[in-house]
Amino acid sequence: MNDFLKRNPFDAPARLLIVDDEPLIRKILLKYLGGKRYIIETAENGQKALEKLDVAAFDLVLTDLRMPDMGGRELLRIMAERFPALPKIVLTGYGTNEDIILALKTGAYDFLTKPITDFTILEHSIERAIKSKRLNDERNRYIEQLKQINEIISMLNQGKSTEEIFNTLNRILRSVIPFSRLSLETIN
Repeated sequence: MNDFLKRNPFDAPARLLIVDDEPLIRKILLKYLGGKRYIIETAENGQKALEKLDVAAFDLVLTDLRMPDMGGRELLRIMAERFPALPKIVLTGYGTNEDIILALKTGAYDFLTKPITDFTILEHSIERAIKSKRLNDERNRYIEQLKQINEIISMLNQGKSTEEIFNTLNRILRSVIPFSRLSLETIN
């Protein structure tokens, strides 16, 4: 069977974006989390993070709050508008109650403080956030597929022509299965 058809989205390595102005923190997180089967990119401030978010898909953003240029507070607000389904974990050394409330209001999945003394807590939080995102993505995919099936059933019930039904099926299948990547095998 084709690898594309067997692929499980939960098996793919998660893509993380670490946003922190301190090079040492980025390096430590990159080294530790890079060994945990994640694909990791870093950014030194919110503006650089947004530039990366605009061109690539990520499964999680791990951000500091206090950074020069564009800090994590502004980044969280913008991400809440532009990337609401993307989980965010705040990792800061200067967390106040106001910061926690802002983080929660903007959809942060978790709020952790630096310095990190127990990496298993961070890793557990990351794993939970990614699993939640992937489950939500899978749910949305199934809902879209159900809508498409209902569209075909509706066409059948309305007595649409075979040509219209096959054109719709063709459009739907092309959106679900990228035929350019699919290799067809012949059975002898």
